Formats: sequence, C-alpha cells, structure tokens
Amino acid sequence: MKKILVTLFLILALTPAALSAQPVVPRDSSFRIGHLKNGMTYYIRHNGREAGIADFYIAQRVGSILEKPNQRGLAHFLEHMAFNGSQNFQGTPESPGIVHWCEAHGIKFGANLNAYTSVDETVYHISAVPVTHEPNIDSCLLILHDWSHYLNLSDKEIDKERGVIHEEWRTRRAGMAVQRLMEDALPVIYKGSKYADCMPIGNMNIVDHCPYKDLRDYYKEWYRPDLQAIIIVGDIDVNRTEQKIIKLFSNIPVQENPAERIYYPVNNNKEMIVASLKDKEQPIMLVTLYMKHDATPDSKKDTPQYLRDSYIDKLISFMTSQRLNEMQDANPKPCLSASARLGEFFISRTKDAFTLSFGARQENIKESFNAAIGTIERIRQHGFTQTELDRAKAFLKKVIERIYNEHNDRRNSYFVKKAQENFLNGEPLESEEYDKHVTEQFQNEVNLNEVNQAMHKVITDKNQVLVVYSPDKSDFKIPSNQEFKQYVLDAQKKSYPIYKEEKVSSELMKKLPKKGRIVNEKPGIQGSIEFTLSNGVKVYYKQTSFQKDQVVMKLFGEGGTSLYPDCDVPDFSFISTAATKTGVDHYDQNTLDKMLSAKSVRIY
Repeated sequence: MKKILVTLFLILALTPAALSAQPVVPRDSSFRIGHLKNGMTYYIRHNGREAGIADFYIAQRVGSILEKPNQRGLAHFLEHMAFNGSQNFQGTPESPGIVHWCEAHGIKFGANLNAYTSVDETVYHISAVPVTHEPNIDSCLLILHDWSHYLNLSDKEIDKERGVIHEEWRTRRAGMAVQRLMEDALPVIYKGSKYADCMPIGNMNIVDHCPYKDLRDYYKEWYRPDLQAIIIVGDIDVNRTEQKIIKLFSNIPVQENPAERIYYPVNNNKEMIVASLKDKEQPIMLVTLYMKHDATPDSKKDTPQYLRDSYIDKLISFMTSQRLNEMQDANPKPCLSASARLGEFFISRTKDAFTLSFGARQENIKESFNAAIGTIERIRQHGFTQTELDRAKAFLKKVIERIYNEHNDRRNSYFVKKAQENFLNGEPLESEEYDKHVTEQFQNEVNLNEVNQAMHKVITDKNQVLVVYSPDKSDFKIPSNQEFKQYVLDAQKKSYPIYKEEKVSSELMKKLPKKGRIVNEKPGIQGSIEFTLSNGVKVYYKQTSFQKDQVVMKLFGEGGTSLYPDCDVPDFSFISTAATKTGVDHYDQNTLDKMLSAKSVRIY
C-alpha cells in the first residue's frame, strides 16, 4: 500500500499542471522534526546500524559573513571559545569542562568532539557517544544547550585563545598556497559584495586585540534559537529524546528585536572578471572559469520541480566530465587535469555557477585553454547526444539504486548530513524510497531536448569569472590579465565540429579464457575458505552481510618493490596509478568507464 501511495503521489505531483501548482516534496517520515516556541528546530532519528551509539549536533545558520568590520574573525574565535567554559561545564574540579567530560567518556576531542565555522554556517558536534547509559544522553544535550546560549566567554579564556587562533592562521597560510591565493582573490571576484572579505579565519589584528565586548556582542546577536537546529541520530528512543529536548531547550529566551539574517547577493558582471595571482609555493597553473547564474531560493527547493532540475544538473555534470576525460586521452594530455561541476559559485550561497577547472601546461598555456574551454564550447554549440544521455541516465540509476538498497544500513553521519542540508540549505528531506521512485519517473520523462535547454542556461559566455593561480617562479611566464581573457574569448568564438562517438562494445571479453579448476579446498583465515586453483593461484573466499549487493575482490602477489634495486623504487611508485588509468586489455580507461557506467563496478 505504501508503494502504491508513493507512486500515486508522484503521478499527480509530476504532471505539468501539478508542477505549476508546486506541491511540496513529502518529508522522510523516519525523522521526527519539530519546532519549539522560541523558534528552535529539532531533528531526531533512530538508527540501529550503530548499536549503542548516537551523534549529537547543533547546526546554526550563522557564519563569518555576518561579522561587522570590527568583528572579522570572531565567528571562528567564538567556535574556539565554545570548548572553554559554559554554564554547566565550567572547567573546574566541581564542574568539569566540556572537553574533560567528553574524553572521560571515550569521546575524543578533535575526532568525535569538534566544530567548524564557514561563511554561512557554524556546526558543533559530539559523535559516537555511548548511549546505553542514559545520563550520557542528558549530558550531551546539556552541552548543546550551553553551546546555544550559555557560554562563559570569560576575559581570561578569551585572552588565552588569541594565540591559539593566531597560530592556526599562521600554520594555514604557511602550508597552503591555495589558502593564501583564495583570500587574495576574494576582493577581485566579489568586488562590491560582502563576500569580498569574509573568510572565517579573519583579521589577526582583530583576533589579537579586539575588546571582549565585540566577541560577546557577536554571540548575543547571532547565537539564538530561531537560527539553530538540534540534530540527534542514533540508537536512541525518539519519543523520550524529544521530550528531553522540549524540556531543556524551551527555556532558551527569544531575542527581542533580532537582527535580520541576510543572505547577501552577488552582482552579475557584463565584462569577464579576471583574478590572476601567483605564489612561490603554488606548484602548477590552476585555472578556474566560472559561469554564474542565480541560485534557486530555499523557498523553491522543496518541490518536485527542484528535484527534476537537480537530476538534470547531475546528467549535465556527468556528461561534461566524460567529454573532458576524452579530451585528456590525447598524447600528450592538453591539460595537467580537467574537471567540471555545477554548484555554488566559489563561497556564495546566493549565486551558483558552472565551474570548469583545469591545470594548464607550462610549455603551452594557450593550448590548455583552447582544449578545456573548447571542449565546453563544443557542448554549448551542439549539445549532448542521445547516447551520452542514455549512459548518464544509466549511471544515475545505478547510484540511486545503491543508495536505496543501503538506506537501512547507513551510519549516523549519513542521516545527520541529510538533516543539516535541510536546515542549513533548504534541501528537500525526502525518503530514499521517494527519491528512487521520482528518479525513475525522471528517467522516463526527461529527454535530450530538455537537457540541452537546461545546459544552455548554465554553460554560457556571459557572467564569467576567471581565476588563475600560478607559480611565482622566474622561469614560469605568466600571461597578462588581458591575455588570459582573450584566451577564453578566442576559444569561445571558434566553431567546433559536431561530436561523434565511436560505438562502444557491450562485451568486456570477446573470448573467454580457458576454464581452470579447483585442486584443493580447506578452511582459511578469519572464517574464510581457501581454494587452490590449477594455475597455483590461491583464493580466499568469505561470505558476509556487511553491505548489500557488493562483492569485493583483491588480487596481490608477494614481494613488491623489495625485489628490485632501491634506484628503481621511484619508478615503481607510479605503477598503481598506471594500472588504474591505462584501461584493461584493448580498452582504454574512458571506453572502459563507458562500458561500465550502468554497472556497479569500481576498479582501483
């Protein structure tokens, strides 16, 4: 009956008339979702996959984008302070601190007790908590409660943490060229936008010297229940946990005249924006071309049409990646690497982009531009083919079937992520069953014309941003910004031939090898059976129920690099990569990928 109802809903919901009315996507009923009077949201889900274990999260729709100029870096600073004393975890002998309590109960700081601050969100978690002892649940909820509204933020602890954060900043910048380059690129990429200066690590002058009040002001203004969600997933009693949440978190006060939580816009641009930066520790020239478009508002995401659009985006991403892989089949490869995706534009929530990234070859930078951008432009001029679409659909069908088959065998983190995406980004919280049914319907309905129309909306020659990170070396000649821009425009002005694909065989082996036989069988290690084959190969076989629809095979021989002179060891380090990238038999890697796109096979 349940399947009949789901199917009926889909038939009604996905007709053209219904799509215009836009019914909402039904939420996964395995989640208990509620809202307290103070505005706080909670998600609870039982998951018996990890017996006796649960994860506790508090997700917040706040991040470094909300900082005032005098608060740059304080969103991240506040994350550090959340572990340094709160109302119920003072950090004294009488009231152990959060870190002390957690580690005393087997919850390791940094691994199972941690947090992150990004531009638009802040998330704290206590994971892998043993919950067979009921008081552990109460204590973890109390920690979330204190994180929400009851941090001490004492002068002494603030001063102690300044140096810790400064060292984190120094370490990041010292060891990550991309981090430095990205921070320097933001003012160019986001000129005139709040995103131009919003990296969470912030301004070290402010971190080192800010008045205590500035940090407390940020906490008071933004850590409030209407912007927070409690997420509990694991081997817990849902009803009892819900009552605990209602009793404990309802006392957090509503803020009077709360500040508006603004999601800042990103301007469009007629002329291409070019940000070219260099660093002595940047190993290669990394080029990223963004084609911006408006992101779907959160208010329009909880609809069947959004799921359909997302399905088409996945098709486009898959087919584009396959084209880039074919481009890289040339010898020598025109680019050091090449990839493409559809998603957020750089770090902004309100603007999406089609993103092309590639590594340019030092000896022929322009040719790398021509190859990568030309591949995308060829798609824009002529679209995808029916064969490509059929292959992409088969691949997505395989993926969604695997997700559905494993949905009752998922770790807590999988369900936590679903809840987080729903609360923080407005993503639908549909069940795996609904997702499977709706994807099957899209597979039948979505045609090549619809996909190519959608492609033309995202792959364009307008609203472009070009970002180039280059090595700062005397022998590495870097073109000017105008030259980079012209490389892109020239590649996009060319006319490209229609894409024609060679027919891909459906047979992996045209002739099967001669059949061998088992010459010996005996009990093996770890409950396996050991077979000896007629060619001398030993096979260890063990049947398990760890994961449905999966067979893992591994072939190895003893010896390895120890059998060869030390001078040959560097060469042997490339063997595993070569083995996985050169294909099998007379099929190259791209042809093999196409042949296996509809099959659940991974070779590594």
